[in-house]
Amino acid sequence: MKKLIFITLLATLFICIFALSVSGAELEKYCDVKLTLVTDETVTAYFSIGNWNGKPSIARDTIYKTMDTDDGTYDWSEVKVLDFRDCHYTEGYAPMYMNGLNCNAKATNVTTVYLPSTLCSILNTSFTSSWKSLNTVYIPKSLEIIDYNAFTSTPLKNLVIEEDCNLKSIGKDAFRDCKNLTTFDFEKTQKLETIGYCAFYLSNLSGKVVIPNSVTYIDDGAFRATLVETLVLGDGETYLGYNLVGNDGGTSKTALKEVYISAKSTFNQGKLSEIWFSNGSTINFYVIGTNEEVKEFIPTLKNTGRVKFATEEEIKNGTAVSDYNAIIITGYNICDAFYGSQHDLSDEN
Repeated sequence: MKKLIFITLLATLFICIFALSVSGAELEKYCDVKLTLVTDETVTAYFSIGNWNGKPSIARDTIYKTMDTDDGTYDWSEVKVLDFRDCHYTEGYAPMYMNGLNCNAKATNVTTVYLPSTLCSILNTSFTSSWKSLNTVYIPKSLEIIDYNAFTSTPLKNLVIEEDCNLKSIGKDAFRDCKNLTTFDFEKTQKLETIGYCAFYLSNLSGKVVIPNSVTYIDDGAFRATLVETLVLGDGETYLGYNLVGNDGGTSKTALKEVYISAKSTFNQGKLSEIWFSNGSTINFYVIGTNEEVKEFIPTLKNTGRVKFATEEEIKNGTAVSDYNAIIITGYNICDAFYGSQHDLSDEN
């Protein structure tokens, strides 16, 4: 009996202590997060679970305090890591949306964010330029949407995406002006369908970018004013928007050198010249498809008025003088052409 009383008192004490951090009303819908402070101390904070389109979300302006300053506000300046990986939440309220965080204004020392394993969407302006030290965000397999302006103008450098991610959509301006972002692991997003308007505009995405075959729509300016040198588009029927890649006007030349494009692609205004903006740079297009597909595609190229059919030898020797040069490769698909020995674009070359 004494043992039972002791256990009961201990349980009551635990509940009372917990209730000091999270009030009775707040206990109804909450999610916790582990915080690592600039002092390397680890503490726990509590986020209320709100409602977004009828689904649980980590909402704005609803953080239950664990570190109180003199005026009773949450001192986010002490935090460097937010870790939702092993978060606990009220039953039935697993966070599915991130609807911004009210630590935006003071998140100056946060370098790393681990998102909840149940998250489906990062909504607009969840991360802003106020996150002045943001370096790495870990994306869970469950994520389906990166909404418009989700990371605009942040110093984000590393986006660590879980294998076989469910990501389907990257929204308008999602990574716009992310100057430290040089890579995006499209290989792990094979369910991706749309890339929004200016999604990577003015980022420093560079080198070789291979778009998944699942992508069917790439909006205007998605990769414009980046450092992408080789763009390999999917071999499906993908719509390609205006000024998709290239420089940002003026006299500068684009970094873009090679484009592998499917003969099944469709274009803004039906013209290839509406897609690529280069200002005098020589860009080599490899148009991929079966003989029949390429036969139907050729009139699209001829109607641009800016594309010259050049031989590989002319391009290698620098004697192809047009802004845009198209090499027709028949009887191939994108993978054959991209990985084949004749057009080997491996990093070793």
